[in-house]
Amino acid sequence: MLDYKQINSDDKKRKKLPDKIVEMAKFLFIGSFVASILFICIYGYNQFTHKFSILKNVYVNGNSVLSARYLASVGIGKFYKQLSSYKESKIYSNLISIPWIEKASVAKIYPDSIIINVVEKKPKAIIYLNKKAFILDRDGNIISDYSNNLRLPSRIERIYVNNKSFLSNKKLIKSVIGFYEKLDKIAKINYIEIVSDSYQIAYLENGLKVGINSFGCPSVALINFKRKLPYLLSVKNRLESVSICFSNKFVLKWKKGVKK
Repeated sequence: MLDYKQINSDDKKRKKLPDKIVEMAKFLFIGSFVASILFICIYGYNQFTHKFSILKNVYVNGNSVLSARYLASVGIGKFYKQLSSYKESKIYSNLISIPWIEKASVAKIYPDSIIINVVEKKPKAIIYLNKKAFILDRDGNIISDYSNNLRLPSRIERIYVNNKSFLSNKKLIKSVIGFYEKLDKIAKINYIEIVSDSYQIAYLENGLKVGINSFGCPSVALINFKRKLPYLLSVKNRLESVSICFSNKFVLKWKKGVKK
């Protein structure tokens, strides 16, 4: 049998339970209401700022040959228009149409910026034909015409041709570029002249003229050239040229009137 105090205590417990549920419901309602207001305010602010945001900044990454100013000009055009009026797909199309650009990506960052990331093609050589010059990649593909505005590497291979057909012979150009790179490690080259498919002349900085065949030059020829280079330099003033692409000899062409 329960006494009076025990019954009275149980009644109080029953009254407290509904009160907690009501308080919790009020808390959840107020929290949801405040969150809704914040969401509306933030969404409204974003919509307002997006509508009236003006492009002020363009950030360009990944460029070395082309200037950031040039890429922004071609890709975007005029600044200080509403940011929403610039379409990423259009900017991308403009960028990828530039011969130097291999890959590109574009992103708008509100309230006032666009970020451009590019991957440029790698220049390997300049080839000269008459009064024109072209930039080539490692595979002999023409990237673009030469321009003083291009920020090319300080040391880039230089090739001269006097026959237009050589310019379109990618296999030949690629072969010469590859041989240029190997020979330049032994003695620095000013430029290489393509005389024919089977004969080219490397004009070295030390004054030697070296006849080569980039297609059929055995690897041992470069080893022999490196070994004999001190001797060749000692007689360079008497030499017209030296042909090195043989496995066991050099062919020396002496200047006219010079005793061997």
